[in-house]
Amino acid sequence: APAAEARASWLRAPALLAGDFEGRFMENVVRFRLRLRLSNPELRLLLRRCPNLFYLGWAKNLGPKLRFFEEELGLGPAELRGMVVKFPPVLAYSLEGNLAPKLRYFRDLYGLDAGRLR
Repeated sequence: APAAEARASWLRAPALLAGDFEGRFMENVVRFRLRLRLSNPELRLLLRRCPNLFYLGWAKNLGPKLRFFEEELGLGPAELRGMVVKFPPVLAYSLEGNLAPKLRYFRDLYGLDAGRLR
């Protein structure tokens, strides 16, 4: 039920009700929709699972992470959307302090170069 989903999002992240709704929040809703081609149910799922994502900066935070997954992992649009919808907190992790070092580790472990991940 939509009311229960909204309530769960607000309880998980009360900042949704207090943050810059007209600015960053709505800009990120539009950007997520366009960039990942999210449906309404997928967008609601992101809001429920990781509502704070919608207050992160796009240019220096979310955008670079999405490009990282595309360029370094070779994810196409559908794969990227699927990964973010299944596990939205991945976009809250530090790119330099978490995601990139782990990718380097797994590349070394499997003896892969960047091109072989695509």
